[in-house]
Amino acid sequence: MSAVTGPARVFVLRHGRSKANEAGLIVSRFENGVKPEYGLAPLGERQAAAAGVSLRAQLDEAGLSDREVKFLASPFRRTLQTAQICAENAGVPVDAIQEEPLLRERGFGKYELTSHDAYEIVWEIDQRDPTQPVEGEGGESVMDVAGRVSQVLDRVKAAYDGKVVVLVSHGDVCQITCSVARNTKPEEHRSDHAIETGELRQIMP
Repeated sequence: MSAVTGPARVFVLRHGRSKANEAGLIVSRFENGVKPEYGLAPLGERQAAAAGVSLRAQLDEAGLSDREVKFLASPFRRTLQTAQICAENAGVPVDAIQEEPLLRERGFGKYELTSHDAYEIVWEIDQRDPTQPVEGEGGESVMDVAGRVSQVLDRVKAAYDGKVVVLVSHGDVCQITCSVARNTKPEEHRSDHAIETGELRQIMP
């Protein structure tokens, strides 16, 4: 029996620029995140396509062009669209995309559907106390998010031997995933691992 070596590569991919980004709105609840009006903007579609081209180029360069690629994506509209467009441009069948609820957007509680200026307030609290959840229904702390993305990473390590895995998620969730994967302080996710819309980043190995 061959030894389990874990996944060949793991990437995070932040969704492309969304209509909510362009409107300056926070959209973190599932019931809002699945609505068409909060899907990708045209720029976001182009970013997702570019991520797919980049993914294929990186795999070819690393000699991994023959490896099976799997996408685990937040069930929000903007992330599923990003995964689909990225996969198509990487030459990966769209049936390789699986919804992963644990990669959903961070819950921003009382700031839902308010100005994205509130992110700065949240990030300041994150640095003071990573266990303090955002106020309001569904609000999550940094450590709440770290706990659920840790479950995803543990499962990827155990169940995707030899495969390439792309985790498609949202800004804070991608950044906190980087913190967990690289064993840095989750409360410093923004300063250590800031990620742009449509950015593809290798996190393992």
